Amino acid sequence: MASHKVLMLGTGFVTKPALDILSESGIFDSRIRRISLGRYKDDTLISLDVTNEQALDAELAKHDLVISLIPYTFHVTVIKSAI
Repeated sequence: MASHKVLMLGTGFVTKPALDILSESGIFDSRIRRISLGRYKDDTLISLDVTNEQALDAELAKHDLVISLIPYTFHVTVIKSAI
């Protein structure tokens, strides 16, 4: 299966269970990039200010899929950047 670059935004309580499911499923070939604790194989920790549209656009452009687990008030910004 081809490797996909996934950006997971968030470090809250839902992040770990979501990462566990994705990692165990093998869907993303363990290539999960996210802002978190560095517990998963091949992950890369980054700091990203989602209110900085240029930085968000640049980071999202590097990924095949974005999973947003940040507060809902930022989802519109992330969606606009993803489109």
